[in-house]
Amino acid sequence: MRWKISVVVPITSPKGVIFGVLIIGKKKSGTKYSVEEIELLKAVAIQTAASVERIKLQEEMITEKLEAEKQIELNRQKSLFVSSVSHDL
Repeated sequence: MRWKISVVVPITSPKGVIFGVLIIGKKKSGTKYSVEEIELLKAVAIQTAASVERIKLQEEMITEKLEAEKQIELNRQKSLFVSSVSHDL
């Protein structure tokens, strides 16, 4: 089976991490993609990479916040336990 791929545009972060690729097949009209169309696809890939970066940062921030909240709750429970044991002694 032959893949009918005309254009492949990498979706990369500014740091060079590849998130994926944009694969475009042949046009139905049979004409080649113009320079303007290729530039548009590159712009789409850049915006997609920026969105992926933003989502990854948001995930990291949410994870850090949840970890901090978990630590606060564990410290609260530890303090309650220690005060309870101290009171009993």
